[in-house]
Order: sequence, then C-alpha cells, then structure tokens
Amino acid sequence: MRSRNLLSYGIGLSGLGVALGSVCRPRTTGSSLSTSGVDATSLAPEVIVPSSTFLDTGVSSTAVTGSTEAFTESTATTFETSVTVTNSADISTTIHTETATTSEDTSLPTTEATTLETSIAATTSADISTTTLAETTTTSESPSYPTLFDLSASAGYVAGRTLQVETIQSKAPYFIQPGSGHPSSPLSWDPMTGHLIVSDTLSICVVYSRGRQTGQLKVCLSGDVAADYLVCDAPAGTSLQCRARVCTVVMRPLEEFPGVSTLVKECHDEQEPWTQFYIRKEMFSNSWNADIGPEGISDADLTPMQLRITEVQVQ
Repeated sequence: MRSRNLLSYGIGLSGLGVALGSVCRPRTTGSSLSTSGVDATSLAPEVIVPSSTFLDTGVSSTAVTGSTEAFTESTATTFETSVTVTNSADISTTIHTETATTSEDTSLPTTEATTLETSIAATTSADISTTTLAETTTTSESPSYPTLFDLSASAGYVAGRTLQVETIQSKAPYFIQPGSGHPSSPLSWDPMTGHLIVSDTLSICVVYSRGRQTGQLKVCLSGDVAADYLVCDAPAGTSLQCRARVCTVVMRPLEEFPGVSTLVKECHDEQEPWTQFYIRKEMFSNSWNADIGPEGISDADLTPMQLRITEVQVQ
C-alpha cells in the first residue's frame, strides 16, 4: 500500500515537470533551472519578444554551498543563455546582479556551485526617417563702396582740396582750403538712379549756360529748366566716374507773346555724354568750382582733373 502511494506521488510530480532526486539534495535559491543531465553548450534558446513588450532583463548569479566533513569534491555547472531580442521600438535593458548564498548542513558529501550567466543581445530595428531641410539664408552684405564720402581735386591749383557742398538749392560746390572750418555735407550715392545725394531731398545737378562748353555742378533747384541730373557710377574706386548729357541753353521767342523770349535747354542724346571733370576759376572771384564737359578742351580757365573719393566715417 505504501509503495502504491509513493508510485502515485512520483507520477504526479513527473507530470508537473519536477525531477525526482534525493530528499536531502541541496536547494538552489533564485533559479528555476535543473542541472540534471544538461550540457552547458546545448542551452541557447532564441526568444522573440513581441513589439509591445518592455524588456527588463535581470542577470542573477546564485551560489549554493553545502559542506560536510567527509567529502571535498566540488562540481561546477555553468549555464549560458543567449537571448536575442528583436523589436521595432526602442528597448530599455536593465541588468541587475544579484548574489545569494545559502549555507545548509546536509548529509550529502557534495559541495555544488551553480552559476547562471545570461547574455542578452538586443537588436533594435526601427524605421529612421531623415529629413533634410534646405535652409535659405539671405545675407545682407555691406556695399563695396562707402556710404558717405567727400570729393577732392586731383590736380591743378586746388589739388587735394575738398569740394565743399552745402544744402542750399542752386548753390555751386566749391573747393576750400583744408581746415577752413566751412560746414560741408558729405555725399552719398543712390544705386537706383546713380544720383549724388546731398540730403534726403537734394541732389547734384549739371547746370548749362549760354556760351559755355561745360556744365557747372550745382545743388539741384526744383524747376530749373537749364539743369539736368549728374549720373555717376558706384563710388567703389579711388575716383568718381560720372556722365552728363550734352546740352546747350538757347533763347527762343514765344509765339504767343511776340517780342518775348525764354530760355530753353536743348540736349543732343545722339552724342557721347560728357565725362571729363574740370576745375573752373570763377571770374571776379577767388573761388574754384567743378565743371563737367567733353575731353580735350583748351581753355585757360579750365583745368582737367579727377574727383578723388574719401570715405567719411559714420558717427
């Protein structure tokens, strides 16, 4: 009867996957693996973790030691488990190391140490979307010419002197002695029109006169029929390059008023524009002004020159 009960008990344990052994076999703490008849190199399962699973893997090392006075034999069994995890999302892996030692007096003459090492290799496969943004950068660079500048004569009696420009309509700029203390307004250049700007509302014009081969530089006067704008290139070099239309001023009679004449400006745009600057000594005056006209004029009152550019620092 006792044998039958033991047999039934053994069969029940076998169905639960529990290995039968000696009742005095030492217990293994923190491990559910059986060491009976298993080769260490044959235990290498591959585990596929679903994509919705968060993996927190622990590695535990358990040592169980039992000792008796009669035996000194030691056996060591090592289990290495390689787990490969493939997931399409980020995987957070945490490794915990846990050591538990159980010391128990038994009647078995065996000292057994079991070490469980788990090596986990995690491979994450995720779609990586790389977006390249084309960045458009607009760089506002400083112009390659001075914002404000003065002009000075390159030759003649007034060589090196600054052209004095005043913000008075119809006022002719003139060359002054250095350090004379006369107020002067620096010039600027309008890239849209090519005009020389004296102030927000004033520019430099060429004023034509009867009997003259050149036109005189003056501050523009609104409505002046004898004047035309001086047009210049960007003041990027050492000398200012400008041009003026070829014009003359004549008197024409008014048909509606017999015996009355008026001043009329006649321009010849089919001709090459004037590009040569001159210094003119004003009659009955101790001043020198700036004119523009054709090259090669032979006149005792006119001296060819260039207008040198000097940058004025903005305060």
